[in-house]
Formats: sequence, C-alpha cells, structure tokens
Amino acid sequence: MTELVGLSEPIEERVAEQYEKQAIELLKSESAPMALALCGSSPPGLNPSCMANIVSSRQRNKTVVFVDSASGILPVLQTGCVDILKINSDEITAIAKRFDPQFDASAKDHIVSAALLVSKTAYVNIVAVTDGPSKAYLVDSQKDQVYSFAIPDLLANKQHLLDGKPQDDGFGSLTLNPLGAGDTCSAVMLNLVVDGHEIVEAFAQGLAAASASCLVPMPNCVFDKQVSKRIRDMLLVTPI
Repeated sequence: MTELVGLSEPIEERVAEQYEKQAIELLKSESAPMALALCGSSPPGLNPSCMANIVSSRQRNKTVVFVDSASGILPVLQTGCVDILKINSDEITAIAKRFDPQFDASAKDHIVSAALLVSKTAYVNIVAVTDGPSKAYLVDSQKDQVYSFAIPDLLANKQHLLDGKPQDDGFGSLTLNPLGAGDTCSAVMLNLVVDGHEIVEAFAQGLAAASASCLVPMPNCVFDKQVSKRIRDMLLVTPI
C-alpha cells in the first residue's frame, strides 16, 4: 500500500523522541497492551533504532510483538524481542540475505530455508511467510515444526465461494483485488493470537480472510466472513 499512498511528511526529532519515550512508558506500565504491531514502512524521521528501543522495552509476559514489515526492520529483529514475523516471500528472502550474504535464493525450497534462517538468527518464535496465491509457510521454532498452507484457486472456485451471487465489479469475472490482503491477514491473525487461538489456525484464518478480501473489488481490506469461512474449509494445512 505504501507504493500507492506514499510516506508521510518527516517526523520532527523532538516528536520522535517524545513518541519513543511515551511508547516505552506504556509498554513498561501495569496497563501494557496485549500486543504491539509494527506494520508497513516507518515514516521518515522515525528511525529503526527508535523502534528497536521501543520493542526492547516490552514485558515478555504481557505484550506480543508482531512485525509485518521488512523496511529497515533488522535493528528490531536483532533485539530478539519479536515473537511473530509475518511477511511475504520476497521480504523474507531479502532479510535472509542480510543475515547471510551467501544465502541461496535460487534453491527450490528457499522460502522455508529463509524463514528457518531468520527464525534461528533473530530468535523469532514464529515466522509466517505469504506468497500471493501460492503456498504460504509457517515456522514454529518452539515446536521445531514447519507447516505449508495451500490456498484454493479463487477464480476457479469463485462461484462457490460467493455462493452463486453475481459480482458486478465492472471488470468481469477474472478480477481479483489483492490490495490490502496482507494487512487483512495480519489483522485477523494477530487478533486471533491475542484471543488465545493456536498460531497455525490463526495464520490459516488470516490467509482465508486475506483471500476473501481479494474477492471484494473495493474498498480494500474488506471481506465477507462467510466467504472467508468457505475458503478456510478448502485451505489445506500440512506439517512438512
């Protein structure tokens, strides 16, 4: 989405310092939030070290740190305080190369290899990787387990998923709207984690919601819960 809407105006140094101070105070307080989500690109002026300092201040038993970002995120990952990293295949590959310049991105299983590398190097418990309509993957380092998620073909199953309802989007039946799908996946996944769902199911339902949002021409990040449920029923989760 950043590519479309652009970045904000630069944040003044004094404002960035105040933001960091207040965020740290909140995370250290008795009323610390259940989750801290870092998503998208940081606005100019809010440098990576600021975000790293904020993340480092969280109370591990109170706040889950969720990251859906790859831009300037290395200092945050290197804190060892990120619980869940959810990004796409290109982003996980780029981060893996930063950790290991010799990483082979041409290997057949490079997505899983990259996720395992980042999980081990940055001590991230959960690394979830999306790849558009292709298989998604999740690495659970605590259980030493990797899962694949096969997403159903949305166009081939469009009539069933929409329960036969016509969709007049002005572009015909071969149209999907992927804008905001990643944000949808992150939002649903994190909310389910906070609510106590198992991480594999949380990611599966996030993927289903993201896929359902692709079937809504506009606005972005909107999905039909029944369509999402049908997609989840068709989505195949496999330990590998």
